[in-house]
Amino acid sequence: MALIIWNNMYSVNVESLDTQHKKLVELVNQLHDSIKSGQKDKVLTGIYNELIGYTITHFRDEEALMRKAGYADLEDHIDIHRSLVERVKKLQKDYFDGNPNAWNETLEFLRNWLLKHIAGTDKKYSQALNQAGIV
Repeated sequence: MALIIWNNMYSVNVESLDTQHKKLVELVNQLHDSIKSGQKDKVLTGIYNELIGYTITHFRDEEALMRKAGYADLEDHIDIHRSLVERVKKLQKDYFDGNPNAWNETLEFLRNWLLKHIAGTDKKYSQALNQAGIV
């Protein structure tokens, strides 16, 4: 069973960003599934790499749209993005360094952060992007 079920309360009303957010949710669900099935050691490295790479791509795209819309809180949002990437990279390093709880910490951190970030922080830019014609 999926850890996170996407629903419209997470929508930021920008199709491309919603699609990317759904992909991030899918990656977190893949991590959850691999842990539950006992396959985490086989897939965790790939999921970490894909999650970090996709997150960086998503943040770049999201920031470009916010910049295009003249979003007032862009710099604060960029700082939040940097913090997330740094935290996931640290959790990845902890895992490779042998911390047996790193995968669980990663899962909990990502689940909580992703849902709060999308439903809270990202929702704040929806109106600005939509008013700039970005849907």
